Parts: sequence; C-alpha cells; structure tokens
Amino acid sequence: MRPDGSGGQWTRRFASRVYADRRTVFYLLAEIELWPAFLAHIRSARVVRRDGRRRLIKVRASWRGIPVGWTAVETVDEAEGRMTLRHVSRLTGGSVAAWIVGPTLHLADGLVAVDVTVEQQVTVPLPVIGGLLARQFAGGRVAREFGQSILDRVKEVAEGGSLAGRD
Repeated sequence: MRPDGSGGQWTRRFASRVYADRRTVFYLLAEIELWPAFLAHIRSARVVRRDGRRRLIKVRASWRGIPVGWTAVETVDEAEGRMTLRHVSRLTGGSVAAWIVGPTLHLADGLVAVDVTVEQQVTVPLPVIGGLLARQFAGGRVAREFGQSILDRVKEVAEGGSLAGRD
C-alpha cells in the first residue's frame, strides 16, 4: 500500500527549511541543465524543447550504480515558486514531482530562509504489476532517494556549499 493507504500509486510529501533566498533556491531547482554540476547521481540533463514556461527534458542518472533515465515536461512558475516535472517516459508516464519554494522569510537573527516542499507521485502504467512496482521500487526506493538527495544537495549548495563537493 502507498503511504495514504490506497493501491495503484506511491505518493510522498516532505519539506525542509533552506537558509538562503528564494531566488537562489528556485534557480538551483529549475535550471535542470545545472543538475549534473552539483548532483552526483545525475549524469546528464538536457532541455530538448522549450515552449514558454514548459521544457521537454531528458535526464540520465545512476541509482545505486544502475543507469536510469527519464523524459519529462518541466513546468516552471517562478511567481508561484513551483517547478513541476511530469514524466512522459513509458515506464513512469504520469508520475509527477513538484518542488514548491515558499516566500523568503526574514528571521529574527537576520538570516533569510525559505521552506521547500517536495510532492512526489509515482505511477507505473503496467497492468497487474504497475502498482506494486510504483510502491516497492520506482517510488518506494528510487524516487524517495532521488527526491531526498536533490533536496539535501540543493540545501547544501544554496547555503554556501561548493558545487564541487559532489560526493
């Protein structure tokens, strides 16, 4: 079962506070072509086509040494602080990952911060075994690890970490 108790998909929502301004955090998330420079598991990310706020992207990555890849439509809404990846690949078509960067908070100690929320929904559109694959593998393992590692690394870089520290 997925976390909310229903059957055919896997969903997850999580968040973190990042001590940086909204523009910096949003830029690191939205500019997919930069991901290979600071995300160790992303081998390549390229924009194939652009149409206003939408981009068709192809990503090649590595999950525990296994090559994986996907094609998605990235929608960037800077005013809303939202970047959405809607998968169009055969195996994960219909899956969605949304990154929401809240407004810049001016904290009492003089620091600025933003709250970043990640919403993931994984669908594997295969008869009979699709739900199981979404819950136990594509979502429950791969998407969970990718989503968390992207947020952790964006936080690290936005807070002043080096782009070179791609462990």
